[in-house]
Amino acid sequence: VEGYPNGATYINVRKSAQTALTTQVKRQVATPFAGSQNSDGYAVKWAARRTKQFGKDGAKRLVFIISDGAPAGPAPEGMGAGEHLKMVLRDLEDDDVLLFSVGICGMNTSRWYGNHGHASVADVNTLASDIITPFKVAMKRLMKSGKKRRVVTE
Repeated sequence: VEGYPNGATYINVRKSAQTALTTQVKRQVATPFAGSQNSDGYAVKWAARRTKQFGKDGAKRLVFIISDGAPAGPAPEGMGAGEHLKMVLRDLEDDDVLLFSVGICGMNTSRWYGNHGHASVADVNTLASDIITPFKVAMKRLMKSGKKRRVVTE
C-alpha cells in the first residue's frame, strides 16, 4: 500500500451515529472497495484510539467489531495478521475500552477476543437474541471495572 510500507486499513465510510443514512453513504457502502485493504489489527487499534476523542477522560468506551473470525490484511513486517491482532488486543487489555466482537455466519471469534466480549451469530433472524446476553455481561463488567480488567463472556 503506497505510503504504508507495512499495510494499513482504509475506513472509506464515515457516518456519525446522530446523522441519517444518506444516499452518498449508501453508495460508499455499496462500492466493491468499501472494505478493501482491511487489516484487523490496524483497524481495531485505530478504532480504539479514535474513541478516546469522545467523552471525557475516564469515560467508558466501546468498539463493536463484526468479524468473519479470520484476521486478514497487512501486518507489520515479520508478523502475520493473526499475530498482529493478538498483539493489538493484548495492548488494549489494560485500556479502558470494551472490545465486543460478533462472529458472523456462526464464526466463533473467542480465539481472538476471548479476553474481551464476544458472541456468534448464525442467522440474521436470531441476531438480537444471540448478542444481547453476552453483550450485557460484557457491559456490566466494563461499568464495574477500573482500568485493569479482563472481560470474558461465554
